[in-house]
Amino acid sequence: YGSIKKYNPSTGDFTAYDLAALNGKKQLTFIQDIYPASDSTLLIGTMNQALLFNIKTNQLTDIFGDVPNAGSIQTHKIIRQSPHEYWMGTETGIYIVDLSTGRRQLIQKEYNNPFSITDNVIYSFCKDREGGTWIGSFFGGVNYYSSQLNQFRKYFPNKGDNSISGNLVHEICEDQYGHVWIGTEDAGLNRMNPRTGEIRQFMPGKGAGSISYQNIHGLVADGDRLWIGTYEHGLDLMDIRTEKVIRNYSTSNSSLKGNFIVTLYKTAANEILIGAWNGLFRYNRENDSFIRDPFFTMQIQTIHEDADGTIWVGSYGNGVYYRNPHTGKSGSLKYDLSETNSLPNNYVNNLYQDRHNNLWIGTEAGLCKYDRGSNKITRITANGLNERQVFRVLEDNKGLLWISTSKGLLCLDPDNAKTKIYTTVNGLLSEQFNYNSGYKTKDGRFYFGTVKGMISFSPADFKKEEFVPPVYITGLQVNNYEMGANKPGSPLKESVMYSREIVLPYDSSTLSFDIAALSYVTPEANEYAYIMEGLDKEWTSLKSNRKIFYTKLPPGTYTFRVKGSGGGEIWNEKETVLQIRVLPPWWASPWA
Repeated sequence: YGSIKKYNPSTGDFTAYDLAALNGKKQLTFIQDIYPASDSTLLIGTMNQALLFNIKTNQLTDIFGDVPNAGSIQTHKIIRQSPHEYWMGTETGIYIVDLSTGRRQLIQKEYNNPFSITDNVIYSFCKDREGGTWIGSFFGGVNYYSSQLNQFRKYFPNKGDNSISGNLVHEICEDQYGHVWIGTEDAGLNRMNPRTGEIRQFMPGKGAGSISYQNIHGLVADGDRLWIGTYEHGLDLMDIRTEKVIRNYSTSNSSLKGNFIVTLYKTAANEILIGAWNGLFRYNRENDSFIRDPFFTMQIQTIHEDADGTIWVGSYGNGVYYRNPHTGKSGSLKYDLSETNSLPNNYVNNLYQDRHNNLWIGTEAGLCKYDRGSNKITRITANGLNERQVFRVLEDNKGLLWISTSKGLLCLDPDNAKTKIYTTVNGLLSEQFNYNSGYKTKDGRFYFGTVKGMISFSPADFKKEEFVPPVYITGLQVNNYEMGANKPGSPLKESVMYSREIVLPYDSSTLSFDIAALSYVTPEANEYAYIMEGLDKEWTSLKSNRKIFYTKLPPGTYTFRVKGSGGGEIWNEKETVLQIRVLPPWWASPWA
């Protein structure tokens, strides 16, 4: 042990480097992997260290030598993930090292986290052409990592770890200090520091200053105060600096005439509006009281204030109401069975005004757009939006709308009505999102609550898919029997993946094909199209199936063509082609 040699192909000579002499008092053990970081530096993994060796300066650095309690790091494999980031597979997990910043991170198995690696003993890495990384472990099989599957950051209860307290995330807001507050229906309140990732939990019954109930139904930050609405326990007011509740308002101790707080809203004039099950209330700061709004007396589900000060209210069962407190102008929008230019139903979950002043209305029966200039309501039917509960709409910096629903997260381009749907296949925690649970922070990051926790993401990080996957026929069955190369009764002389033509007798013409597009990021979302020329008149599309059937092809010559796409986006127009000839029976042949 202790040295490495560099080969010079022009002279056939080796130059030796005595690493043991450079390693100080620590014994240099067996070298397991070497990876070139640049023309002059090498990453070296040994049985107890990860080293950086500079050939020009003859300097050897223990990468984790300054990490407290790092101990022995048995390094099996090293791979480059980006120009400056390297992954090291060790006996204790995956170490991520950024050589430009010095940042180091350890990824380990988390027993309560289904999204973590399955084993800490990592022996191999392989990076595919799509940019994904295959991770070979000793006890946990093969893991697959793709940055596309990690665009959604996940937050869910994980006992013993830094995590949010509940699954049913209902309310999200940001305070002036950049903290994100997360209200749940099943486990109280959380405060997250996005910069450090630290999460603090707040539960009722923890002494003076505790929140009054664990079911949170409204949050709004107001300077150094946080208003917290609850289910049937009124309204809490927390001092953000001390993180203590300083007052609870309910029907028994204040002028608030409703204990079930559904939603909270702060206007441009810093007025606090309380949407309750029995109407709208306005908070009077001067005398610390609440005034019932005489116009909005219905059950309030969502509140919005537009640029001219008009207050819009979405109700659960009575449609949309609006009133301008300055001009007195008021009105309503409702479902009309005989009119398509109306709401799809009267159960309204969200109101959102985009940059073009269109009002988007999310309901229990889909999404619609209200143009106030023309007084026209347009129901949005793209990608089945009319068949989904719509909970929240947010607009990103490019003008795209992100819509949380009961069946996934949709991104809608309002200019051309094109949509893309994201599901658990794309990395969501759940496809079932929750009411009143969506927020855009000042830095443009989106947060959405689901029934299994919360996700966050930055729309700017989403890149257009460019990988074009190859498409193969991976299996052939004749009369329900699998066909192998050079097997008795098989028409294949080589694997069907490489075959260009097959010849079949007339009584062996019931065929089925297995097909695959080699895109592994979201293989469940890969799409296909096929045609059997000589039989089919047009192409057939496949979305959720990779098997194609043909029953009793008549004698003749056919051309089977198939093409596919990765995730249904970029299609490989280079078709995979198989020529098929079905022979006639002997009595129908020309020589019979």
